[in-house]
Amino acid sequence: MPKVKREKILKSETLFKGKNLNLHRLTVELPSGKLFEDEIIERPSEVAIIPQIS
Repeated sequence: MPKVKREKILKSETLFKGKNLNLHRLTVELPSGKLFEDEIIERPSEVAIIPQIS
């Protein structure tokens, strides 16, 4: 079975660290070689996925 290429996190930075949530920015290299930036909202007790349409 061929090995599946995965995205690779090149950089992770914390933009905001608060009492109830943290905001992170990731720079990711996709399997195609393209670079992608994404913002992640982290809340210890909740999960949410917010799609971005460009």
